[in-house]
Amino acid sequence: MRAAAATVLVTVLVALLAGCHGADAAPDRPYADVAAALQANLDADPTGLYRNLEAVALTVDGRTVYQRYRRGFTSDTPADVDAVRTTVLSSLVGIALADGDLPGLDARLGDLLPHRRMPADVSAVTLRQLLGMTAGLMQDDAYAAQVADVPARERVAWVLTHGLVAEPGERFAYSGADTLLLTAVLEQATGRTVDAYAREKLYGPLGLTDRAGLTDRAGLTVHDLVTLGQLWLDRGTWYGRPLVPAAWVDAMSTQYVFTGTTEKFPGYGFAVWTDAAGGHPAIAAAGRGGQLVEVVPDLKLVAVFVSVLTPDTTAADLVGVAGATNYSDLVDVLIAPRLP
Repeated sequence: MRAAAATVLVTVLVALLAGCHGADAAPDRPYADVAAALQANLDADPTGLYRNLEAVALTVDGRTVYQRYRRGFTSDTPADVDAVRTTVLSSLVGIALADGDLPGLDARLGDLLPHRRMPADVSAVTLRQLLGMTAGLMQDDAYAAQVADVPARERVAWVLTHGLVAEPGERFAYSGADTLLLTAVLEQATGRTVDAYAREKLYGPLGLTDRAGLTDRAGLTVHDLVTLGQLWLDRGTWYGRPLVPAAWVDAMSTQYVFTGTTEKFPGYGFAVWTDAAGGHPAIAAAGRGGQLVEVVPDLKLVAVFVSVLTPDTTAADLVGVAGATNYSDLVDVLIAPRLP
């Protein structure tokens, strides 16, 4: 069974050409070593940890050094990348701040959503706290369970009136509720849907998939994710054109709060996980079920992992399956140390 599964894995190692090297030039040795080591690790997989993995793509300084796809998945297959979209949302917030559509990080929800009803404690929550997941809203699992039966159009009102479970700024608690309110704030500030704003400010200039959107669960491809990772690596600039302010990319990539773990992703910036890879500072956009875009600036590395995820995927389905932290471990101990 394992051998049969391995036969359907399509592996592409792209030779890196430099200077006047011809088409027959061999891959640069350090990258060939990375590809071989990663390939061997993924193929061994004695416990089936990587069984949901659909795609891997690694680039160094914008050049592809490794790609791997399975089950008919390609670089242009739209995928549900879950909370990776929250990091994209943070990039859009940075643009809105620079354009003057948003007044500042310490602006309060009551002022940002003036036509919404909310108790005083929720009204005092700041944009900074929403971005840093310290707003005091319920944690992700509790939020997902309680909001499941609430119609989508009523969820913002539900979150605002539900109240807080902790003092704002007191502790880190990742929650889709924070992301939901960030979306509402951005739409209120710009007067556009978040998808329309993303297409105008990011997706269009980057040449991403036409259908890509923040509310479309199957809207981003591996190619899109590599492009976004490269944008963050280059501090918001794309082919010399500034799309996201460099100062904002720096701010969102700087640890704002300790997440409570000393293992993977010990820090969180503004909708960005902070960590280290091979001893180098790293940032990551991560989603449930094994979705990861990790950027290691010192190494000019962008690593993308995409796994099977559908709206019907349950927590039970993900037991024994690699998550974003597992793939980040590969970047840390297997990929980064082998790069020059």
